[in-house]
Amino acid sequence: MQFVAGSLLHDRESGQTDHLDWLRAVYESSAVRDYVQRTGRYPWDGISIHPYNLPPEETLADLRRLRALQTEYGDTSGVWVTEIGYPAAPPEWSVSGIMDPTQQELEQAEFLREVYTRLRDETPFIDRVFWFKYEDFGDGHAYANWGLVRLRDSAFRYGREATPWPRKPAYMVYQSLARPEMLPTAPVPPPPDAGSDVWYFPETGHTLRGPFLRYWLDHGGLALFGYPKTEVFFVAGRAVQYFERARFEYWPEFRGTPYEVQLGLLGWYVARGRQFERQPPPSPDQPPDPNRVYFPETGQYLSGAFKRYWEEHGGLAIFGYPISGELSEVNPEDGKTYTVQYFERARFEYHPEHAGTEHEVQLGLLGNQVLSTMSWYR
Repeated sequence: MQFVAGSLLHDRESGQTDHLDWLRAVYESSAVRDYVQRTGRYPWDGISIHPYNLPPEETLADLRRLRALQTEYGDTSGVWVTEIGYPAAPPEWSVSGIMDPTQQELEQAEFLREVYTRLRDETPFIDRVFWFKYEDFGDGHAYANWGLVRLRDSAFRYGREATPWPRKPAYMVYQSLARPEMLPTAPVPPPPDAGSDVWYFPETGHTLRGPFLRYWLDHGGLALFGYPKTEVFFVAGRAVQYFERARFEYWPEFRGTPYEVQLGLLGWYVARGRQFERQPPPSPDQPPDPNRVYFPETGQYLSGAFKRYWEEHGGLAIFGYPISGELSEVNPEDGKTYTVQYFERARFEYHPEHAGTEHEVQLGLLGNQVLSTMSWYR
């Protein structure tokens, strides 16, 4: 058993050294001096401190001042940072299920990354560091946003429903430092049950099984969706898995129907913030054009090679409605310019170098694109 003395609290309002002045008085107290004289050691195994409201550089400077004071009195016990934190409010819900981080969230994530890595690399006298805290909490009216997550239906306290949602970007940073192998993107070894019901892809180090495997096989497989890029994980209590070109979502309320597995709204998310002008419907005075179809729901046309691909590979149920017309766009993967069209769940790309082949139209690598952000792990 270890006894940790504390906790010291850095108080910026009262002065930077008040907590150290107090500790010096403890060292000088007759009780502590008598104890050291009798036992040859201090009556604690470590000293606890809460260095709040300091940027990373000042946090380390304050801890070094504490260590210098310990050294002055011959105290070799370790330092425990039993609380350190940074508040950050998460964004509002998005219909795509993917939420861009707020500025506070980005600052929280960067603060955690810098403080934890620098404490690890530059302060060998630090024994333990505890983040305050795991989940947001509150008084029933408003949240105190110090957590790495919120807990679904927790009503501002630890609830019976402990599913973390939303996770904040700092959660991903924390996990990448503490248990990087637990991130959904981390490659896994070949499973012992690999076979017809469980596929393993050494190209990405990920598995595919169950309803997601059946859906992948039934709706185009590698050519349509690409390789799996994560293991299955949960977003707002729903099982999801990312692929190079899509995100699969499992909807148990539709078990046994064609909608048991659905594609996430990656097209909608990637095109967020862009305004695509609605097109007027075709004139009723003109004969129907069999090579073009109009969608009044979004005010967009679908024609030519994109129309053929959409119809031959699942149509509305797979890709959703078109949300843009055809436009030229630079592909973020290869830097080349292609004719593209956005749909709720996909981006079609026309590849003229493959004209006349099954690769003439390809789905954009939206899964990869979303995984490159700090928004996917919610």
